[in-house]
Amino acid sequence: PRAVNDAGTVVGFRNERDGTLRGLAWTQGRGARVLAPPPGFQDVQPLAVNNAGVIVGMIDSPHLKPPGPHGFVCEGDEVRILREAGPGLAWATAINDASQVTGVFEPPAPAPENPPAGPGPKP
Repeated sequence: PRAVNDAGTVVGFRNERDGTLRGLAWTQGRGARVLAPPPGFQDVQPLAVNNAGVIVGMIDSPHLKPPGPHGFVCEGDEVRILREAGPGLAWATAINDASQVTGVFEPPAPAPENPPAGPGPKP
């Protein structure tokens, strides 16, 4: 387990044989459920849950393929990219009862100022 709230909701993930990280949430009334990743993503790592049951964490695409890691939020059964924080939120690591999220930011790589020129003149 990665986190538990005051109501006893437990979140975490398991490593599958193929290397996929499968996100899970457990409650007394519902038992265990899998947090399904959005299209284009493979791994789901829940890292925190607040007392309203809102889960945050990191989703990632298959190894070394775009779109890469992003913070996510799960309210109910929908796992979605946490876009409110901007494009650089790679991991959502905590959420409080006011639904304020913190995490790890990795800003996108800047575009080169001087793009590479084509082939130079021939001698």
